[in-house]
Amino acid sequence: MLKPQIEAPLAKVIGVGAFITTIMVGAWWGTDPVNVPKLFTLAIMAGSGLGILLVGFNKRSLRASRGLLFAVMSFLIFSLVATIFSTEPVVTSFYGVFGRNNGFLSYFSFVILFFLVAQFQDTYSVKILLKSFYFAGLLNVAYCALSILGVELIPWNNIFNTILGTFGNPNFIGAFLGMFASYLFGLLLSKEYDLKSKAFNFIVLIVTCYEILYSNAIQGIVVTAIGCAVAAFFFIRANSKSKFILVTYSFSVLAVSVVSALGALQIGPLAKLIYKPSVSLRGEYWQAGLNMGFDRPFFGVGMDSYGAWFRQSRDESALIFPGADTTSNAAHNVALDLFASGGFPLLISYLAILCFTLLSIYRVMWRMNQFDVAFVSLVSLWIGFQAQSVISINQIGLAIWGWIFGGLIIGYERALNPKEGTPVTKSGYQTKSAGKGTVKQVSQPSTVLAGFVGALVGGLIALPPLAADINWRAALGSGSQEQLEKSLTRFPASPNRLSEGVKIFSQNNLPDVARKYAITLTESYPDNFISWATYAQLVDLTEAEKNLILKNLSRLDPLNPKFITND
Repeated sequence: MLKPQIEAPLAKVIGVGAFITTIMVGAWWGTDPVNVPKLFTLAIMAGSGLGILLVGFNKRSLRASRGLLFAVMSFLIFSLVATIFSTEPVVTSFYGVFGRNNGFLSYFSFVILFFLVAQFQDTYSVKILLKSFYFAGLLNVAYCALSILGVELIPWNNIFNTILGTFGNPNFIGAFLGMFASYLFGLLLSKEYDLKSKAFNFIVLIVTCYEILYSNAIQGIVVTAIGCAVAAFFFIRANSKSKFILVTYSFSVLAVSVVSALGALQIGPLAKLIYKPSVSLRGEYWQAGLNMGFDRPFFGVGMDSYGAWFRQSRDESALIFPGADTTSNAAHNVALDLFASGGFPLLISYLAILCFTLLSIYRVMWRMNQFDVAFVSLVSLWIGFQAQSVISINQIGLAIWGWIFGGLIIGYERALNPKEGTPVTKSGYQTKSAGKGTVKQVSQPSTVLAGFVGALVGGLIALPPLAADINWRAALGSGSQEQLEKSLTRFPASPNRLSEGVKIFSQNNLPDVARKYAITLTESYPDNFISWATYAQLVDLTEAEKNLILKNLSRLDPLNPKFITND
């Protein structure tokens, strides 16, 4: 647990940081407008929180958190082991691959935030973070509405021709809006808000649902349905005296869920309505992730190294659909991504963390029967996030809320009055008087200093990929060969950036320079398919080079008939 005077400022730091991370976009200055900027703000927030934790943790209460601490530390240790023993360069596993950034740094930050909020003992802290999510949702709804009306505020390279929000992808904004819709639905069911507030939230809910449909993202519909179903369950449980109604509702929801899931798998009456080819596509991605985990059960292939191993690990059926040239750098299932990254140890530690959250949900339900909108919101949002994580990628702007809400559920359960089963307020907030709100105690200078130093360290650690991406975009626009070459190898190097550089030099009749960096690419990333595929595109290759390239392409894509050799 945290010292009482620490929780107040920490809740606000995390609330502001989560909001900024959700809306952060760098489309004006980088080639990756979403993931690199979000990683930067995420690391700053986690660093600040960790700094505050180090000066404000109550050692006497460590025993109360030892089980959770063990699970969290296990996850961090196994993810670090996966990073060190990665088949890709350590720096790649640390920061994650271009376009994802789900490396060690991201997960370290997620876990730190999860553990921090799990120590919260004041329900007012929960409200701060829910309010942060609410404003992030409002901003995205407003921005998406403008996009639909033809007013685009962010200079996206929008290949999807639909709304992107601050996530850069219709699936991610769809899932986020689905979570937001389920939260709004829970607010409408609560008695804590007046008619004016409910009227506003109802209008926002209607707009949100329209945007979810407009995004064409099935994830948004699924998350909305699941989140609202969970909120409705708690509402019926709190207001119905008949268990028959609750049981009937629960079985009805379960039946609809099963039929819908079967329909997504081309089974049952809803198959024609629900099934999409992307389901089969994900099946191949999942299978490849399973193959990676079983092939390297103790260390995995390395954090965020799924893409480098996909061609080696996919089944032969993947050559038919989605096709030999279709690849992925994520399993589109968070648990399988972690299984592929770190094998059984990392997967088990992750599932253990989820089990702690599920156990807290059960304990709160056992002790509290009323419709508490804060708890209901946390549960519906967390379950909604877990649902999308089964079929999607651990996008930083979404994942930050999944980890925060999971930790808040654990903290909320600990904050309950053990006898009455009601939330209590007992940390760094003092009530002025009834009906006049709360005011936090003055933060100690050491807390502010620790938070600032932690934020500075986190920012410095996460700065290199952001600076390199900004520098690369500037180099692309400069037309200078010298600036391009300097930017190509800037730390942390990226196989994608080097590959793009080789193509640029080839297209501009600089074959010697192109060959130089193609060789650098294969030497730095010998087990990455993109290295040898880029090398193969050079002109005037010798027979020895052609044979070497074919041998490595065959090694890295053994099932592809285009690369079969006689060796």
